[in-house]
Amino acid sequence: MFESCVTSNYWKQVAKDKGHDARIISAKLVSQIRQNQKTDKNDALAIVQASQLVDIKFINGKTFKQQELQSIMRMRELAVKPKGALRNQLEALLLEFNIRISSRNGGLGGTIQDVLEDAENGFCMPFRQALSTTWRRYLQTVESIAEKDELLAQAIQLSPECKKLLALEGVSTINAVNLTIAIGCGERGHLKQGEMHPHASV
Repeated sequence: MFESCVTSNYWKQVAKDKGHDARIISAKLVSQIRQNQKTDKNDALAIVQASQLVDIKFINGKTFKQQELQSIMRMRELAVKPKGALRNQLEALLLEFNIRISSRNGGLGGTIQDVLEDAENGFCMPFRQALSTTWRRYLQTVESIAEKDELLAQAIQLSPECKKLLALEGVSTINAVNLTIAIGCGERGHLKQGEMHPHASV
């Protein structure tokens, strides 16, 4: 049994490769059972005690390939969040000067280019440079997201599960990846009290 943590999927895979019926237990559940301060000994005891609870539900672990997909998704999210923040900031800062974003003048990009190229609008050079730098950062995040989307598309071609899901009507690349990650290892979700595989790992 392993307590859910950043390396639990890895160690579960190692244990299963060696023939053990490894399971992952919620860290919250273990913390509720653990007595005294957090130590390796107390953690191990709490994990064993938690595994013996009636109808305990285990966390559905992930395969190595599912972890890869999840990691690409998380790296994609590192670009998605800043993209929204940068866009909102740029729009808000321009609005303070009563400069509104409109699709008629090329959207955000067209508006910023107009501001940078208009020598008569009164903006000083430091402001123009700061605006230009922030706009380039925004474009870099857009490029990073597109790159991760392409890598996800390539990863899907290496995942039979993802390819099957993507073939369904209305399922996008992101949805197919998220569903594949959510499926986990497809193992049993719980054991009844006292049930334990003869090769279970603690």
